[in-house]
Amino acid sequence: MKAEDDQDGNDQGVFAMLKYKGAKANKPGSWGAYAKYYNMAGTAVIQNGEDNTFTKNFLNSGFEGYAIGAEYAVAKNMVALIDWADLEDKKDGQEDGAALWSQLVITF
Repeated sequence: MKAEDDQDGNDQGVFAMLKYKGAKANKPGSWGAYAKYYNMAGTAVIQNGEDNTFTKNFLNSGFEGYAIGAEYAVAKNMVALIDWADLEDKKDGQEDGAALWSQLVITF
């Protein structure tokens, strides 16, 4: 017996990423930029590594959309990242989600 998501063809997905350069923690001033494309099944949402802000909207239908971001080594062993994601549900496109992420990674 197949799950309902499988019957709807929502059991498969695609993720693609294009990245230019990349910030190196040991090289202040280095930077990078990237673009991501998501076409994910509903089964990928629960533990997909993204913020759970989207889980409620996309749990049963999956999501499709893009993200762009940049990273910059602000000092030795300190890398800042900013990321913008714009996603919508695959079922009917009625649920929409956008997020602006930022983080600072300090290694030692």
